[in-house]
Amino acid sequence: MRPRSEAEEPRIRPAGRVADALLVIAALGGLLSVLWWTLSAVLGLGLVSFATGSMSPTYPTGSVAVSVPIALDRVAVGDVVTVQRVGLPPITHRVLAVDVAPSGRSAVVRLKGDANTQPDPTPYDVTALRRVVLPLPPVADALRYAGSPLVVLTVALVIVGSIAYAFWPERIRPRHRESVPHASRQQVGRHLASR
Repeated sequence: MRPRSEAEEPRIRPAGRVADALLVIAALGGLLSVLWWTLSAVLGLGLVSFATGSMSPTYPTGSVAVSVPIALDRVAVGDVVTVQRVGLPPITHRVLAVDVAPSGRSAVVRLKGDANTQPDPTPYDVTALRRVVLPLPPVADALRYAGSPLVVLTVALVIVGSIAYAFWPERIRPRHRESVPHASRQQVGRHLASR
């Protein structure tokens, strides 16, 4: 017979391992979110999503890129910049020409999408611009779908379920049940009867 240990180790359920893995993934996601938020606040980083194909092939439809604020006097022909338009979505195109006011506080920029045959119809009067500095095409689909209500709800339920499962009380069961074989019980019974 195997001697019984005083404290049997609790068994780790496979579902417990899954919950642990999900908690680690959630923690890493939270850490990346905090890191991005910090960099955004300190360096002014932002994300630009290319909703149309006007900047293809450099930035295909659905691409995402990192942008930073840029001083108007540092804007150069060939830069890809985002212009905030009043009452319209922002537009991100390549600079064809820039004319900065002597004060440096405003500029007139002429833009054109790489895939467009003609420049944008009118120049833009701007007081601020953001320059695209880093394309992130591989994450575009993930970022686009990550914002959908179904994905947000699913992720929230998985995280809440994982946390609840991780802290749910578990009965500690011995690993092996100690049992006396049938033949041994008969021998013990005979031994006691003969006394």
